[in-house]
Order: sequence, then structure tokens, then C-alpha cells
Amino acid sequence: MANSWIGSVFHCVPLHSSPAGLRDGRSHSDLPVKLSAGEQLVRLPLCLGIEDQLDTIIRRAVDALH
Repeated sequence: MANSWIGSVFHCVPLHSSPAGLRDGRSHSDLPVKLSAGEQLVRLPLCLGIEDQLDTIIRRAVDALH
């Protein structure tokens, strides 16, 4: 949400494609659905004291999806 001044973080790496997963894991396919989901997930801010801003955060997140 680059233009809304809401800090969102993209950092979801599916376990099978993480360094440890590549080193130690075993999968029988490329798991394309899991990779796609990992590329689309965003973590929104969640912390104490943000309660009065939740409506704005939610509205702007929904607006960004349209």
C-alpha cells in the first residue's frame, strides 16, 4: 500500500522454498499454489495503540484490492 502511508510487509516464504526447506525438506512437486499464495500475502500492522486507526487501515487495504 505504497501511497497510503500504511506499513505493510511482504515476507511470506513458503517453507519448502526457504533456505532450510531447500536444504532439509522433501516435496513431490513444485507446489505452485503454495508459491502463488506466498507471493500474494501481505502482513498489515498490528500493535498496541493502533485501535483508533483500524478503520482507516482496513478501508485502505480493501481499496487497494479494487
